[in-house]
Amino acid sequence: MKAVIESLARVVGVGGLLQGSDVRNRAAGLWIPEGIRAQAIVRPRSTGQLSAALAICNESGQSVVPHGGLTGLVQGAMTSEDDIVVSLERMKEIEEIDPLGRTM
Repeated sequence: MKAVIESLARVVGVGGLLQGSDVRNRAAGLWIPEGIRAQAIVRPRSTGQLSAALAICNESGQSVVPHGGLTGLVQGAMTSEDDIVVSLERMKEIEEIDPLGRTM
C-alpha cells in the first residue's frame, strides 16, 4: 500500500494527497458528521492526473470511491479504511457550457 500512496503523491503533487487526520477530520457527507474513513484522499487537478491516479489504483487492485458534492443522498460515497477517495474538488475549470443539454 505504501508504494501506491507514494505513486499517487507523485502524480497529484504537493497538496494533492491527504492522509491521517486530514482525512478523518473531513465530514463524510453534507448530513453525515462523522469523518471520512479511508487510507487517503487523492485530489487531482486535471483529467490527466485523474487518469494516472486511477491507473495506479487499478494496477494494484486498490478500491477507489469517488467524492463529488457529498450530499449523501444515496450514500454512494461511504468509505472503509481500505479505500482510496478520489475527490474532484480541485477540478474546477468549466470547459464548455451547453445550454440546450443543460450541462457544464
